[in-house]
Amino acid sequence: MKAARVSPGTIVSAVVAVLVCVSMFTGSSFATSDTPPDEAGDHLASQLPPEPPAPRPAPAQIPGASASTQPAPSMSVTGVVTYRERIALPPNAVVQVSLRDISLADAPAVVLGEQTIITGGNQVPIPFAIAYDPAAIDPRFTYAVSARITVDGQLLFTSMTTMLVITHGHPTHVEIVVQHV
Repeated sequence: MKAARVSPGTIVSAVVAVLVCVSMFTGSSFATSDTPPDEAGDHLASQLPPEPPAPRPAPAQIPGASASTQPAPSMSVTGVVTYRERIALPPNAVVQVSLRDISLADAPAVVLGEQTIITGGNQVPIPFAIAYDPAAIDPRFTYAVSARITVDGQLLFTSMTTMLVITHGHPTHVEIVVQHV
């Protein structure tokens, strides 16, 4: 089958006819031959409808803008991790502190927040602050913090006692004393 040759003038006429039909259905008008020609000398480019504007991102996607709802307020459990032994921590020691919901005795504790601190040669006491959403706290439940110190993935110290926080009159600032293992 041979392809038929169509002249550029025929294409322009067909496009103009389509634009006229579109304008009849939409009520918009397109410029005709009284518009200035584009760079190629055609009137076609100026007869096309303008491109719609790009969609704007939602406010939460705009850097520096806030969404219509405010972010959840944040509170924190703070304190220090320390130990009684007279042993210096190596510079690559890692302190991990976690805040957990320990209300259910027959279920794993739910982690509400944690902080990992690379000591970089700093010694105990090591300060920590774990942020949490106060809306996630149920005053009937029990919450605790625990800590561990590792070096190259090897456990050196861990908390052996439950350090209760937040509810039932317990503090939000604590000293966690870890023990050598």
